[in-house]
Amino acid sequence: MPGRKLLYLLRTVDAAHRDSLLPQSTSSTPQDDISVVLLHAPTPGVAPIPGRMYLLQGESGAAIPPSGVSTLSYSDLLKLIFEVDSTIVL
Repeated sequence: MPGRKLLYLLRTVDAAHRDSLLPQSTSSTPQDDISVVLLHAPTPGVAPIPGRMYLLQGESGAAIPPSGVSTLSYSDLLKLIFEVDSTIVL
């Protein structure tokens, strides 16, 4: 069975909830295609999250993404939402 396309929209990456809510502890399988969009810049020292990571580019565009994280515009976010099977907002 092919994997699902999952999108996680995260307001913050809270260490207390990270292990129970993010992809590594859900019922996702290795075949799942996981994308994670950070709505706000993460705090330094946040552990990596599985999947492709994006930082939503604010109107000012001032946030500099950490290494391994790409920026994403609002229009690209909408395209991504319509491409995936499930969107999880945390």
